[in-house]
Amino acid sequence: MSRIVDVERFIEPYSFAASEREDVLAIRVEDERADWNDGWFRLTIPANGRSALVERTEMAAPGIPSAACDIQTWTAMLAGGRRPAAFASVGRLKAEEEALAIMERRIPRGPTYLADFF
Repeated sequence: MSRIVDVERFIEPYSFAASEREDVLAIRVEDERADWNDGWFRLTIPANGRSALVERTEMAAPGIPSAACDIQTWTAMLAGGRRPAAFASVGRLKAEEEALAIMERRIPRGPTYLADFF
């Protein structure tokens, strides 16, 4: 079991998959336990996938693909537990078609590695 405690600090060093271009995405994260995680975030993912810029916003901006989910779903997607399309198919992720395509393309595929020792 895992949980993202700070969306902004988690995303900045996250290694997204490389792409031919920069992608911008608005994500609405719902988090009942951590108000600093609850809200809209604008993600700017560079072509190389490194050092994404994440900014808190008041709402989704017009023309920017958007998606919404709770913190548990967001954590599971970024940790590699399930693909965005799988969560969208069961209603855990609400996403515009373009937003879902970006997430599928940019969230890396592979097994989850969770070092749970200290």
